[in-house]
Amino acid sequence: MLRMGFIEDVENILSKTSKIHQTVLFSATMPKEIHKIARRFMKTPKEVRIQSNIKTQPDIKQYYWIAYHIRKIDALLRFLEVENFEAVIIFVKTKNATLELSEILEKHGYNSSPLNGDMNQSLRENTLNKFKIKKLDILVATDIASRGLDVEHTPKHIYTELVEPVVQEEQEKHCYF
Repeated sequence: MLRMGFIEDVENILSKTSKIHQTVLFSATMPKEIHKIARRFMKTPKEVRIQSNIKTQPDIKQYYWIAYHIRKIDALLRFLEVENFEAVIIFVKTKNATLELSEILEKHGYNSSPLNGDMNQSLRENTLNKFKIKKLDILVATDIASRGLDVEHTPKHIYTELVEPVVQEEQEKHCYF
């Protein structure tokens, strides 16, 4: 979220809080921006690290294709056409893109659905459940909406833009479009 420009908002809010308060920061990662906020707004902050039991796969295969914006959809459709997959999560940058790409995939015969932060919790859970029980082949998600996904049968992830991949245990391939 900090990469999306929220750092200034966080700093603004913290600078206006009462001098007597408790601040607790939770983050799956601790980038230097979080450390700076902790040092600036907290008194003798303590860092707690939790050891994860999940091991990442060292044999992840990553591939990339360079596709110009005008040909990006054609390249993606061609990839899906020739690649053998059980299920795919396609990551896009915006909520709107989840809707647009899912609609294009549906028109080309793929069973897909969007997953984004504008969806209510019930619809998100219903969509995820369909994907988990293999009633959906393709999930088109924003990287924010997909945080914490626990889906075992998705060895392929496609990123339509250069973004930080979401690390999951069962990944085999990443494709950057």
